[in-house]
Amino acid sequence: MRSLLAVGFLGLAACALTPAETDDAAAEEALGATTYVDILDFWKTPVAQGQWLDVRRKIDADFGSVCGDTFCGGDYSNLTSLGFTCGVSSKAGSIRDCVWTFTGSAELVDPTTSALVTSVPSWQCHVKPTGTAAKLSALLAADGPDPAIRRVLPGTTTSLYDVLGDCFQHPIDASPLAPQYPPKVTYVEALDYASDTGGQGTWLDARDALAHGFDDVCGDTFCEGDYSNLQALRFVCSITHSTGNVKRCEWLFGGSYTTVSVKTGAVAVDAKAFRCQVPVKGTEKQLASVLTTSSSTPAIKRALPGGTASAYDALLGCL
Repeated sequence: MRSLLAVGFLGLAACALTPAETDDAAAEEALGATTYVDILDFWKTPVAQGQWLDVRRKIDADFGSVCGDTFCGGDYSNLTSLGFTCGVSSKAGSIRDCVWTFTGSAELVDPTTSALVTSVPSWQCHVKPTGTAAKLSALLAADGPDPAIRRVLPGTTTSLYDVLGDCFQHPIDASPLAPQYPPKVTYVEALDYASDTGGQGTWLDARDALAHGFDDVCGDTFCEGDYSNLQALRFVCSITHSTGNVKRCEWLFGGSYTTVSVKTGAVAVDAKAFRCQVPVKGTEKQLASVLTTSSSTPAIKRALPGGTASAYDALLGCL
């Protein structure tokens, strides 16, 4: 998604079906020869494609505006969109299936072994509006008092917001997390350690610096593979509580790609979690300092404490 070009809301009228297109679609269906494509491939001009990409960005922004007070209040507080797409007929753009895919993570540190226990599921939220791709795009793109994700979808009584409420109750490939509370806690997660020692802000800045660095390089590197919708989730470390020494670190990612059945228009999602080990030898404060100190070298490419390798180097063997 990072490599998609932003194009303004232009050419809505150009997306409307002509009588000839409607007749061709009906003829296709009568002959049983209708084929289906991804909605992005349905649009025939850069303007129409750009409009749809703007719609996707718009609903992602709507989700980000409401998530903190709603869906992100549970175990997976960093729910992240992996994209919204639909399967439509190749001639008329008649919608058969749409899916909005998400990822997110939850983590804990085993307080006695320092092991990182993580869950990185996906959510595949299907909805089946009726009508055409052009009508759906116009509905979601239009200005109005209601956010796009709150608008009732064509041929349904629900909005995208309504669909998400149920969908987030059903994570796919979630791993159980069983927190333990022994009498003595030897290891803690880096954010908890930083909070206890007054460095919470610096640690959060360090995580943000890595995430921004990934966003800057992903389009030309890691996001060129099958899982082009890669999203960076949390960078987590287990820390020795008494000394601040880093025991182990992982950077979590979620990615997906979608395929549309040529015969039925159903959208299938292949989602994958990535847990990338990042070697560090030093303290939490040293690690945070390396990642937050002003430098012309992006944080993701800086040598980490105790070695010459960077987080970027670690991702090369993982993503």
